[in-house]
Amino acid sequence: MKRFTAILLSIFTLFALTACQPTPEAAVVVQKDTDKMIEKAQSTPATTDAPTLSLKERYAIPDALSYTQTGASGKLNISVEAVVTAPNGALPIVRVEAAEFSQETVTAFWNAFIGDMPMFEQNYVQTKSDIEKAILYYKQVQAGMIDGLETPEEAQEKIDALEAAYPSAPDSVEPVPATPELKRIPIDLGEYRNVAHYYGLHATNNEQRLFFNVHNHYDNTKAIEIKGYDRNGNQTGSTILGVSRRASLHCMRMNDRGDRCYINADAMRMERGDALPEQASAFISLTPAEAAADTAAAAVEAFIAKVGLADVMAVSDIYLCNDRDELNGRPETSAFAYEIFCTRLIHGTQCANILNAHESSQTAIKHDAFAPTWGYESFKFRVDDTGIFDISWTSPVASTETVTEDSALKPFHEIEEIAKKMLPIIYEPDAKDKRIKSIDISIDRVTLSLWRIAEQDRFDHGLYIPVWNFFGTRSEIITILPDRDFTNVTNGAMLTINAIDGSIIDLDAGY
Repeated sequence: MKRFTAILLSIFTLFALTACQPTPEAAVVVQKDTDKMIEKAQSTPATTDAPTLSLKERYAIPDALSYTQTGASGKLNISVEAVVTAPNGALPIVRVEAAEFSQETVTAFWNAFIGDMPMFEQNYVQTKSDIEKAILYYKQVQAGMIDGLETPEEAQEKIDALEAAYPSAPDSVEPVPATPELKRIPIDLGEYRNVAHYYGLHATNNEQRLFFNVHNHYDNTKAIEIKGYDRNGNQTGSTILGVSRRASLHCMRMNDRGDRCYINADAMRMERGDALPEQASAFISLTPAEAAADTAAAAVEAFIAKVGLADVMAVSDIYLCNDRDELNGRPETSAFAYEIFCTRLIHGTQCANILNAHESSQTAIKHDAFAPTWGYESFKFRVDDTGIFDISWTSPVASTETVTEDSALKPFHEIEEIAKKMLPIIYEPDAKDKRIKSIDISIDRVTLSLWRIAEQDRFDHGLYIPVWNFFGTRSEIITILPDRDFTNVTNGAMLTINAIDGSIIDLDAGY
């Protein structure tokens, strides 16, 4: 199982979007000059009555876009059958910086989600009973009774370490009552426990069914590499603690089965009028219409208002997801839930929600494995028939300056031409790989909204700018073994275009 997963991971790393370019003639160039882009955004509108016109009128934005393309000798198929949408108001450019969760915000979430429930600090000390259970688990892995990720040799190493720790392990650990107060927490790197810290908290209830975790930024300003050696002085591996800006707040209530493991692999974006899929109706009665407005989204909006975010966040997209995970031993679905995404409001305009964008880093561009990273903001709720059971908010930002309140944009017909030229350029190299049988790009939404790009030489400072996102799915059939194919489906933005200057934005690089 471990070897098979490693094969998949090595294959998946081959497929990444190309970097930003100033013109649609090449796929990879250096970072753009943001000062020139700002000058374009602040240029005088083409007509004197532009401010009185809607964005659709000013930039000739159609209601729909439809065309098809092929490439890579038929292995690449691009289908655009999309609704085109734009906000009503002007689109600003706003400077932001990476933020952390304040004590006020943490306390508000605690009161809204935990209330008066007695909570205790999560305990990471293994008791003798814990160690006995762990030893039994690894022995079952060795015997082939459990399909674990460890090899028999790795399982034995775990057993040896556990047996060595057993004599000094306590019989029990007295629980410590938890409060929402943030504390300075050392990062646990074994004997290097005190090399970095963060402010956060980790709490659970007595039954270990309710969790509340906050993790603000590490305090290291440079990447830390800790190397491991065997008794003969040979290096056995290393741990890298990079410089990252990805603060997180997560609260979760488990179900009676003891888990709430939902993933996005089979996520379906839902509209209000959609029917509940037949396979989901056996697990959940909440319909897409109820999720979109009447029940789930209303509960999310009420929660947002309760924690004081009504003017900052708004519901953006709703997905229906399940817990099927074929690669990790769950080939059958046993639960469904809705994921309700919220995005930041800037001057009343919503930012984009891009599922396939996780963090920005210049690692690939600068060939630096230690390059700092900055996660994209994500704020989502998971809801089923029992109500909200999971809230996750990562990488919050703080606005520092409004650069312009009404950005000048490119006419839509130029954006369309850029898309037609760049989509094949971006995806043909992957489709030509002999391990790829086919790549199908299906785009069903083209939206104008705000998205964050990095500022030059400031990895944790950026600009929210107007962008065109071509949303849809990428479905690829990959030959992973001589007699086995694997279908990988990605939801998100298949193409992101700077609406001001027409450059292509690489979500991984951040510009």
